[in-house]
Amino acid sequence: MQELGSENTSLTSRQMEILEYIAKGCTNAEIARFLGLSDNTVKVHVARLFSALNVSNRTEAALCFQKSKEFQIQDGMINSIVIIVSDFKSNTLPLDTLKRMKDTVVSLLSLKTFVDVVLEYNLDQVESNSRDFILLRTEVEKTGASFDLNIYIDDYKNKASIWSQSLSNSFFSGKHVEDWGAQAISATMFRALITQINLTESEKLSFQDNKSSSILFGLRMIEIRSQESVQKAQLIFSGLLKQNPHNIFALYGLAATEYLSLMHRFTKDAEQAKGSFFQCCQTLKNLSQSNAQSWYIQAVGQMMIGDIPGAILLLKNAIRIDPSLQMVYTLLGQLYCFTGEYQKGYDYMDYGFSLCPEFRYSGNNLVIMSILLFGLERYPEAAAVLEESFYLQTNSWINRGIYLASLFHMGQVNKAKKEVKYLQKMIDEANPFTIRNSLNLLNASMKKRVEDSLSGLQITIP
Repeated sequence: MQELGSENTSLTSRQMEILEYIAKGCTNAEIARFLGLSDNTVKVHVARLFSALNVSNRTEAALCFQKSKEFQIQDGMINSIVIIVSDFKSNTLPLDTLKRMKDTVVSLLSLKTFVDVVLEYNLDQVESNSRDFILLRTEVEKTGASFDLNIYIDDYKNKASIWSQSLSNSFFSGKHVEDWGAQAISATMFRALITQINLTESEKLSFQDNKSSSILFGLRMIEIRSQESVQKAQLIFSGLLKQNPHNIFALYGLAATEYLSLMHRFTKDAEQAKGSFFQCCQTLKNLSQSNAQSWYIQAVGQMMIGDIPGAILLLKNAIRIDPSLQMVYTLLGQLYCFTGEYQKGYDYMDYGFSLCPEFRYSGNNLVIMSILLFGLERYPEAAAVLEESFYLQTNSWINRGIYLASLFHMGQVNKAKKEVKYLQKMIDEANPFTIRNSLNLLNASMKKRVEDSLSGLQITIP
C-alpha cells in the first residue's frame, strides 16, 4: 500500500476526487451521478486509482485517504487563493480583442471576493508563504462564426494541470466575442475552484483564519446536493455568519442550503427552514443591491412565492452584474419554461451549458432542457436529452411522461408502448397532488399536448 504524498504515488485531481467519495462510502453509481460521468468512466478511474495506490479494495483505498489527512493538515491549510492570469494566446484574434477579453476576465474574477486576482508579471508582489496559487492559461481560436476556448488551470503547488476543457459556441459570437469569451473563461475558472481543488475537510477548518477555504468547501457541498452534504454546508455557513453576520457569500450559501432542504425534504422542520431562507433573502437585499449572488437568491425567493416575472427581473440584474454566474442562465431557462417562452428559455439554458458543460448534469437541468425542446416541437432532441437524464433520475414520472409523449409525436408508438406499464405504475404509486402540481407548472398548451399524447398511449393521469 502506497502513502499519498510520497514520491511513488501521484494521483490526478479526478482520482483524488473519486478517492474522497470512496472514503465516504459512495458506490460507483453514486460517484458517477455526483460528477456527471458515466459508470464505465468511473470504473476505469477506480481501477487506475487502485493500481496507483497498490490496493485491492475500497476499504484499503479509504484507509490511504484517511492517512493522508494528517499529511494535509501538517502541510498547511489554504488561507487564501490567488488566481494568476497569464497572457492569452491566439493565432486568429487581434491583440486588442485578446486584451479586452483578458481585462474583462480579471474584472469578473475579482467579483468573487474570496480570491485575489493578479497578472503574472505582478507575481513578485504576492506573499508566497501564506498563499496557494492557481495559474490560468487560455488559448482562443476563431473558427468561422464561432470560436474555441482551451482553458488550462495549473496548481502552482503541485505543478500539474488540474482542469482543461474545450468550449465552442456561436450563440454570442460576432460583436460579442470578447464578452462571451471572458464569461466562459470566468465561469470555468470559478467552477474549477468549487469542484476540482482538493480542500481540507470542513471539520479541520478554522472559520476565523480560513474563510476562503470554508466558503469553497461549502459551495462544493451544495454542488453534491445530498442530504449529508447540504447539512455540512449549513454548518459551515452558519459558523461563518456567527463570525461575520454580513458575509455575502455565507448568507447566500445558507439560503441555498435551506432552499435545498425544503425542495428535497432534507429537513423535519419545513417552517423553520423557510423562515431562515427568507430571512437570508431579506438580509441580502438590505446589504447589497450590487452583488450577483444576492440578486440570484432573492430571485429564488420570489420564485417560491410564485412571482415569476419578479424572479426573471432579479435574475437579469444578476447577469448584468456578473455575466459569468452560469446558474442564473439555467434558472432563467426554467422560469421561461413555466411562462411558455420556450425559445428564450432554450437560449438561456443552452448558453448556461456552454459556459460550463458539466453544469447540464446539475439538478434538473436536463429535464428542463427536454421540456423546452418539447415545447419547441423538437421531439427527437427532447427524447435524446431525456435518455441522457435517465442515468441521473430514473424514478421521475415526469421524465418518463414527456419521453413517451415525445416518442408518440415522433411516430414511434410501438417503442413508447413498451414502457407504458412502467410509467402507469409510477403514476399509480405517486401522490396525485404532486402529479397535478407538476403538470400545472407547464404552459396550458403544452400540458394539453402532454396529456393528449399520454392518453393516446392509454395512460391515465389522475
